[in-house]
Amino acid sequence: METKKITDAIMGDLLWSDESNEWVGNVDLGSVEAQFTLESNEKEEVSDQSRKTFNFLKSNELQVRETIAQKMLTLHNETWNPETPVSKEEFIKKIKLEGISFAEDGKAELFYEDGDLFWGHSITTVIDSNGEISEPSLAG
Repeated sequence: METKKITDAIMGDLLWSDESNEWVGNVDLGSVEAQFTLESNEKEEVSDQSRKTFNFLKSNELQVRETIAQKMLTLHNETWNPETPVSKEEFIKKIKLEGISFAEDGKAELFYEDGDLFWGHSITTVIDSNGEISEPSLAG
């Protein structure tokens, strides 16, 4: 059986995953390459909202990390590791985008490796097509 593939002008080549029932692609953000998934109920098209969120992320991934650092730095320095606090700049450098999950409405959940700031837990946040960044949280 041949794998379904679409090429979107903004998001690039996407392959259909029968296992997860979503499209899968990769994005190069300069400092990191991350895999993303796109929920679409097997439709062979990408929503304008998803494209808008994708473009925002490509241009503003550093801003997302800065927002995460701003909102989680105190948690790290006062609760998780008060013996070895880090600066905001160190925090930003340590976290690394590892995956993105786009919903049909254009919202995207971002998954960051924590750089061992939170003992290996992932950091997650959601962005929407307007560039709004939700409160980050720990997972795993």
